[in-house]
Amino acid sequence: MAKERGAIWKFSTYGFLKNLRFFEPFLLLFFLSRGLSFLQIGFLISIREIFVNLLEIPTGALADIYGKKKAMIWCFISYIVSFLIFYLGHSFIIFSLAMLFFALGETLRTGTHKAIIFDYLERRQMADQKVKIYGITRSYSKLGSALSSLIAAGLIFFRGAYGIIFLASMIPYFMDLLLMFTYPEDVITPHTGRFLFEMKRHLKETLLSFKSLKNLTVGILNISLYGAFFKISKDYLQPILNLWALSLPIFIGYSNEKRSALVIGVVYFFIYIFASTASRNANRLKNLFGNGTEAMNVFYIINLVSFLLIGILNLYKFTIPVIFLFLVLYFLRNARKPMMIGYIANIAIPSQRATVLSMENQLLSLLSLFIAPILGFLADTFGIAIVFLFSGFMLLIGYSTFKIRPS
Repeated sequence: MAKERGAIWKFSTYGFLKNLRFFEPFLLLFFLSRGLSFLQIGFLISIREIFVNLLEIPTGALADIYGKKKAMIWCFISYIVSFLIFYLGHSFIIFSLAMLFFALGETLRTGTHKAIIFDYLERRQMADQKVKIYGITRSYSKLGSALSSLIAAGLIFFRGAYGIIFLASMIPYFMDLLLMFTYPEDVITPHTGRFLFEMKRHLKETLLSFKSLKNLTVGILNISLYGAFFKISKDYLQPILNLWALSLPIFIGYSNEKRSALVIGVVYFFIYIFASTASRNANRLKNLFGNGTEAMNVFYIINLVSFLLIGILNLYKFTIPVIFLFLVLYFLRNARKPMMIGYIANIAIPSQRATVLSMENQLLSLLSLFIAPILGFLADTFGIAIVFLFSGFMLLIGYSTFKIRPS
């Protein structure tokens, strides 16, 4: 049992360090400070998602075939390179190059680490604890995000510029790189032989699984649509908070960046604390509804209603209720994610799990690719409130088609 606790501690530490992304609560403000418009930021995100789509399935298959641990080591090397380029860059083109390395890190990591956790649990006869254990490890990730928000606010306050947050992010990612070398060896023996031949065979088998398992396909579509709108729209809280912070009669003698950094850092700290609590209690929430299927559908509905309410409230500049609804959104997202991942992991064939979870991330990225510039255009043309109204209506349309059914 001590060995299992040690492995879970490593999985949790990985998530904590990985989420020390000091740039995350300030990403849009960083780009705006470098002279980009919302539309340009949308295209920049699309460029990242294009690279993710090109790389997602090959890197997932590579992890399944040649080893998940090796894929994780290379993912952190890619992240560190991207952070350095972001720190040094000042143009759309340079940021596009940074997005390439960031996308490579994302695709090597996303489905791979989840597959490592689930493979380990199955090997230890703990498969029935997927939602619970993944929820615990994800809760540590969100604790990392909460701490990250406060540290980032302090860095910006004392430095007076947003660029420092990328340089600082390299430190925890280097620590995670070292942690990967201590991970358990892959529980599924990698295949040998020619890479292209093995990948073709592996992808063919995985696609046949999607064809034969309707619930797997619908589940992937549901989590991807839900995740894409959350992923792109959540950062629009930053300019809302920025305007609100500058309207408050505090720290008047400091620069706008310093004033907004403190307010944004504190707000995101509490948002991520809520998110951590949600992830840790995902299994309890699932049981509260009787089964995960019902809980996932209820959370989806509450999420889309929250988007619509945020849009309406933002039209009338009611910032504090908007912040409260963002707490709700993050809570729902982080309670629902372990349920969805557990749902998909239970359906997927173990030898194809990293690829299946990578396909989920690829579809999310494909949707984000189109959604990001649309939301950027809407924000530039009609205002941020329309971003959330549009997102809510699109989620409403998608619900009738991609409603989760019992597995």
